Amino acid sequence: FDKKGTFNLAVVNGQTIGEKTFTLLPDLNKGKDVLGRLNYDFGPFDVGAGAYYGQGQTVDATNLKFKQYPRWAVNFEAAYHVVIIKDLGSTKIFAELLFGENMDRGTKYGFGQPAIPTAINNDVTNLSERSLFIRLEQDLTEWALVGFRYDYYSPDTSQKDNQRDTYSFVAAARFTKGLQLMVEYDHASDNVHKPGATPPDKQIETFSTVLQA
Repeated sequence: FDKKGTFNLAVVNGQTIGEKTFTLLPDLNKGKDVLGRLNYDFGPFDVGAGAYYGQGQTVDATNLKFKQYPRWAVNFEAAYHVVIIKDLGSTKIFAELLFGENMDRGTKYGFGQPAIPTAINNDVTNLSERSLFIRLEQDLTEWALVGFRYDYYSPDTSQKDNQRDTYSFVAAARFTKGLQLMVEYDHASDNVHKPGATPPDKQIETFSTVLQA
């Protein structure tokens, strides 16, 4: 709308691609999840917001137990994109903050999903979640680019020191408009843990290269 604004609305299956039981178990509650996103571009910067609501499920195949629960998320986003130094190129800054509940799919942390209560008729203990990312990109003429990104994620903010922080650095060499080589280094500090457990303080280093055409 107004050539600067965009609005997207979708209705999707509650059992999504990528969940650990996606190909093994059906979407037992048969419900649909609803999500939407609104963004408006003011020129040098744009802002947006989104929301998600649906039903999740936890399945205990051993004891033949199944429990569903509501899950939701809201996010706020902003981007700044200008040319500060003409000889270098564009400068871009992106940021997004998300608040949610019961949104983790349990693929990375099996305890990130609500547990089935002992009394099956009781409600699950909801897990409040939060994530944030900030990304900076700077062109170095048309032939190169450097960037930095910080990511934060906590699947349960009620637990102290229960998050994963990732710092990423990237450099790209552009050979033509359609071919570039990217080199990236990531450092992650992972303290996500089960309730009552000691934060593991995992330090993870990753180095990768990608040739894009």
